[in-house]
Amino acid sequence: MLPASFSFHYPDPKAVGDPALALCEALREGAQDRASTARTLAAETAEGLRAWARSTARSVPAEELGACVAAGLAPWRAIHGWRAPCGRLCEALDLLFTTSPAEQVRALLDAELEAWVTPGERMPSRREVCAAAVARLGRGETLLVHGFSETVAVACEAAAAAGLDFGVLLGEGTPDFGGQRMARRLSAAGLGVRLVHDAALTGCVAEVDRLWMGAESIAPGCFVARAGACSLLEEARRQEGPGAVLATVDKLAPGGEALLPAWCDAEPWLLWHDAPPGVVVERQLYERVPLGLVEEWLTEVGLERPADLFIRGLAASSNRHATAPPTPTRA
Repeated sequence: MLPASFSFHYPDPKAVGDPALALCEALREGAQDRASTARTLAAETAEGLRAWARSTARSVPAEELGACVAAGLAPWRAIHGWRAPCGRLCEALDLLFTTSPAEQVRALLDAELEAWVTPGERMPSRREVCAAAVARLGRGETLLVHGFSETVAVACEAAAAAGLDFGVLLGEGTPDFGGQRMARRLSAAGLGVRLVHDAALTGCVAEVDRLWMGAESIAPGCFVARAGACSLLEEARRQEGPGAVLATVDKLAPGGEALLPAWCDAEPWLLWHDAPPGVVVERQLYERVPLGLVEEWLTEVGLERPADLFIRGLAASSNRHATAPPTPTRA
C-alpha cells in the first residue's frame, strides 16, 4: 500500500456501532490503496459489502438500506470511483436501490455483489485478451509497455508461455514505481526487461516494434491512462509503430464520462512534499487520451473498434438490467 493523505472524513473506529460507519471502516484499507488494480479493488469491496450486508446491515430497515450503503461507501467512492470498474460497481448499486422493491432489495443486493466477486460475471477475464495480443506479437520483437497494467502483464506472460522470444522496455513509473513493479513481474516470467528513466521513454520509441498500454476508463471521445500516454502514442505514430490498448468491457466509463482522480492534488508525496510558496505543483498522474491516437484496441473478443466496444457494453448492461429479479429465498 502506498501513502494516502486524501482529505476525506473517516469515522472514529470506536463508533462502528452505526451500520454506515461500520461499512466505512470496513472499506478504509481499500480506500487507502493506491497500488491495486481497479478490478481487484472492485471485487474486494464487493466482498466486503456482502459480508457487511449479511451481518451488520441486518439491523437496517430495507427502505433505508440504500442510503446506508451510499453513506458507508462514500469515502471509497470519492477516491476510486473515477476508475471504470469501481465506478460501474457504484453505478450498479445506485440502480439497484432506486429500482428494487423494498421486500426484494436484500436478496437482489446479495445477488449483485455475488456477481462482482465471481470471475467472468461483471468483469470479463483478462485472459481472453491474450489470444489477440499474442497473435500480433512477433518473435524477437521489442515491446514498449507504459505503466503498470495487469491486463498487459497477463498478455505478456501468455506470450512468454507460448514460447515467443521478445523483450520489454519500461519506464520506471515514478512516483509509485509502477514500471519497476511491472519489470519485477515480467522478469519473473522469464522475459528480458530493460528499464529506463520515464523522461527517456519517448526517445526510445524508435527502438521498439510496438507499444502496449492499459486504460483506467474508456469514454466516447477519449480514454484515461497514465500521464505520458499521449506523447508515446504520438511518437509511435510518427515512427509508424503500432500502438495498442488492451482492455475489457468493464473499462467503459459509467455515464460515458472520463474522470481523473481528485486525490492526486491532495497527495504531496506524488511530486513535491514541501514546495515553497509561489511554486505550482501539478500532481495529476493521469491524462485523457484521444481515442484516435490508438491504432489497435485488443479486447476480450479480439481486435475491436471503440464504437463496437461501446455498443457491446450497452447491450450487456441493458440485458442485465432487464433481467427479472430473483424470487427471495428464506435463509
